[in-house]
Amino acid sequence: MQGAVGGGLYVSKASVYCNEVSPPGTTKAIASCNDANDLLVAGGCVDATNSPSGSTGYFLAENRPRNVAGGGPVDWLCAWEKPAGAPTVDLQAAGAKATICCIAVP
Repeated sequence: MQGAVGGGLYVSKASVYCNEVSPPGTTKAIASCNDANDLLVAGGCVDATNSPSGSTGYFLAENRPRNVAGGGPVDWLCAWEKPAGAPTVDLQAAGAKATICCIAVP
């Protein structure tokens, strides 16, 4: 059966938005939905864009959503770790990012 016309929480493509966050001088970045009622669509982590090889040499230790069951806005955690003996890299300058895409719920 068809539901009511114009009803529901997601009624327009304009309701979808994405947020990006770079690690602020640390090895973690957390991108969040704007509101606790907003719905998670997707998220992920980018290692680096400014490095010639496309990688910082660090490895992605965590790449996951958090707070999906409630208790605050959903966020996406990206955490990188440095292999033993690897040089220290400024992940923010290298282009590392956490991204989350959400649906704004009125």
